[in-house]
Amino acid sequence: MDPRYINPDAKALIVIGTRIPRGTLRGIEEWIYFLSYSSMGYGGINRIYSPIILWNLTRYIWRGLGL
Repeated sequence: MDPRYINPDAKALIVIGTRIPRGTLRGIEEWIYFLSYSSMGYGGINRIYSPIILWNLTRYIWRGLGL
């Protein structure tokens, strides 16, 4: 969904990009090992890295605003 439709009056947007390590995609490209992407790539990003990144970013913003 386009973020402009979620809140048209917003003046700024925070975007978080994470990388997927090359090794998790290599097995899929070679058609030999598919498990690493779901457990290390996609699952790792959504269940481990993203919550930590979001928590640290939120804490940084709140401290910067003096809240």
